[in-house]
Amino acid sequence: PEPQVEQDLSRYVITEYVDGCLVEPGTVRFRAGLRTYSDGSADNDGTRFATAAASVVQLGEDGRSFQAVCVAVPPHMPQSAISGEMLAVALLGMVLDRGQPDGEEHDPGSVVCLADCSAVISMFRKWSAGRDLRHFPYAGVFREGGVPFIGSISKVDAHVWEEDARRQGWHHDWVGNNLADEFAGRARPALTAPPRPWIVERRRRKKLLRELLLSLQPDDLWREMSSSRPSIARAKACLLYTSDA
Repeated sequence: PEPQVEQDLSRYVITEYVDGCLVEPGTVRFRAGLRTYSDGSADNDGTRFATAAASVVQLGEDGRSFQAVCVAVPPHMPQSAISGEMLAVALLGMVLDRGQPDGEEHDPGSVVCLADCSAVISMFRKWSAGRDLRHFPYAGVFREGGVPFIGSISKVDAHVWEEDARRQGWHHDWVGNNLADEFAGRARPALTAPPRPWIVERRRRKKLLRELLLSLQPDDLWREMSSSRPSIARAKACLLYTSDA
């Protein structure tokens, strides 16, 4: 028996929260002058059981009130962390396109976003510099109507202890990034708990694959893996790796 991805279609509907309470779609509108935080989340990345999601959050000046928008990465998109991170930019653009709570439009380039993904930051800088992104993966997210309101996407450290962030003077950003991570994880489709035999079998195959690769000398491994025709070693390695992933 194998685990199954949760079949809940509501995961693929954009959900919105104000101070942790679910609100009607279209309610969330980000205020000018406050930072926003985007994040993506993925589980079982690189396997056929992978799931991913995206979220964007704005934290109030008091460091407690917040607004959040999140959604699971659609099944037709790659289920990976980078998919979630890029989808979060599109979510941010969608929210900014609604305008501010008072109905006023955001000024172009006025919104500051913090993300913990270097690929998102690099792609945004290319877009800001006027680079042609047609041949770049996920370039379509920058066509979202509200993206021009984003002035910058800067790096925020991930997986840092709260006390360390407080001591270093960026606790407010830590809270915002942590909320974005929390809501991305909340939106991600769950995986049913894998049965014990499935876990044991997966570990056994990984151990066999490792022993197989270690049994080959470096020169032999390169020759086998780079051969134009499928070799026995490569076939075994592919079989052992892909049979449970």
